[in-house]
Amino acid sequence: MGLFRYFVRYFNCFLMDKKAQGAVEYILITGAIIVAAIIFIPIYREMAGITAEKTNESVAATGKYAYNSVKREITGL
Repeated sequence: MGLFRYFVRYFNCFLMDKKAQGAVEYILITGAIIVAAIIFIPIYREMAGITAEKTNESVAATGKYAYNSVKREITGL
């Protein structure tokens, strides 16, 4: 029990120290950034996948259109 009281007293002194206040603020900001990243990375990954699918469909449609146009031009010669 003595070790626990020592730890609590030490932790309270740490929190009351002005330098420690800045450190705690930086720790909280870092934690908020990590939580935001955990939330937004899967959302971004899903959006990027949808965009990639649409891009692939667009490229395929453009290639098919170009192929048919060239085929018509060659047939017309």
